[in-house]
Amino acid sequence: KRITSKKFKMIYEAADGDSLTVFVDMHHKRGFLNVNTGKIEIPAQYKRAWVFSEGVAAVVTDDDSLRFINRDGCNAFPKAFQYDANYDYVFHNGKCIMSVFEEPEKRTGMIDKKGAWVVPQEYEDIQPIYYKGYRTRNYLLTLKTENNLNNEVGVPKTILELDESIEA
Repeated sequence: KRITSKKFKMIYEAADGDSLTVFVDMHHKRGFLNVNTGKIEIPAQYKRAWVFSEGVAAVVTDDDSLRFINRDGCNAFPKAFQYDANYDYVFHNGKCIMSVFEEPEKRTGMIDKKGAWVVPQEYEDIQPIYYKGYRTRNYLLTLKTENNLNNEVGVPKTILELDESIEA
């Protein structure tokens, strides 16, 4: 069964058990809709938006800043980040993968729900580990090699596993 609307271009599936989900209006702006009532809770005003995870949702504003908002649509913390299309900005076990772009390279780390770096932004890449289709609590952290720092093709030297017990 297909449901059409003159008000929405798209409505995303809500995260497990969440009442708020992302919608896209006819002007390609994103906001948040209550899936139980159909009421718009946070008006369409964002270029991009992700579903709520652990009480916050990532959004990209018109100035291309990546921010995290609470369920009232207010900034969860004052810090803004740079948007990187390679990541989904959702929190898992209190951490979210985040990149910082400083010419000539990108550095990746992880933030907590206060916007503080809990894994320093010194990695080339961080990716979640999946097992049998399910996301685990571990991440692969790839360190830069000398070749990579010199913009040459190189294979990362070190791959580490990060679990909740590691503190940076």
